[in-house]
Amino acid sequence: MAGLRSGTWSVLFTDFVGSTEQRSVLGDVVADTLLREHDRIVRRAAEVNAGAVIVGTGDGAMLAFAGAADAVDAAVAIQRAVQHHNRFHDEQIGLRIGISLGDLAAEDGELHGIAAAEAARVCAIANAGEILLSDVVRVVAGTRLRHQIVDHGVHELKGLPAPTRVWRVLWEPADDEWASPFPFGWNSY
Repeated sequence: MAGLRSGTWSVLFTDFVGSTEQRSVLGDVVADTLLREHDRIVRRAAEVNAGAVIVGTGDGAMLAFAGAADAVDAAVAIQRAVQHHNRFHDEQIGLRIGISLGDLAAEDGELHGIAAAEAARVCAIANAGEILLSDVVRVVAGTRLRHQIVDHGVHELKGLPAPTRVWRVLWEPADDEWASPFPFGWNSY
């Protein structure tokens, strides 16, 4: 993107919980393989849900979506794919996800602004396997939200001026343990 542009996007952050400790125990080769699997999963979730991977964060990723419900659907697809991976592999991926929404500046392929910071902070308070979202995502997604959510409380998020109400997405694993978490027969192996 040439120059500075702004727009409204839903921002999703993933974070590989315990990645440094896991790397210390499993070694770099196995840890790199797990990170590549994470990257494949998030790229496919973005593609299927009309989003884009903006940047890798070393042990996670930042994604952007035009729709709030699309971001939540992608988050559920990611957690289902991680759960699917974990069912069949000894080396586990523990992933937490945070989503926010707002006006952001786009420069040199990256997004900047309070909404991005809020998504990262919401992600940081999640546990492995959780999807948390800011209240603005809930409001904007409205009746397009296909997943049940529950109130996770009001949180003081580092660096943000006011407390933020956060919601937790209740997601279920895929019904069939052999089923791909993505449509069209995608398989990560």
